Amino acid sequence: WLEEQELERRLTHEYVHVVVRYITGANVPWWLNEGLAEFMSKTLSTGDIQQLRDYFGAGNTLSLKAIEDNQINQRAPAALQSAYIQSHAVVELLWNRYGRTKMLAFLRSLGNGMGYEDAMQAVYRRSSALIERDLVGYYR
Repeated sequence: WLEEQELERRLTHEYVHVVVRYITGANVPWWLNEGLAEFMSKTLSTGDIQQLRDYFGAGNTLSLKAIEDNQINQRAPAALQSAYIQSHAVVELLWNRYGRTKMLAFLRSLGNGMGYEDAMQAVYRRSSALIERDLVGYYR
């Protein structure tokens, strides 16, 4: 059995996946789907933040393009953990900087068939490369 807090976290995580799929259909990149589920179900720990600083400081990060589909699940556990933490950090940056209304608009754009680069440009007025650069600046 799970502790009540962990059960609540896991249920929230899985519920977010259901909502994301409802809004986007299958048109959602892995990093957004997992990043949003992680963001809504827990906060980044002090250790996670330190890992992000280490990743970005050493240039050992994955681009959003590299973690956009479910093939990421075939990576080694350490690389997969890195992808989860980075995805969480991207979503946190988008949510905190631009708000939930923009996130919903982003998800709806994907649900309307737009690719994530086009949707990102339409909603946030930024490319994934610029978002990645913003993230590096935040965690360095």
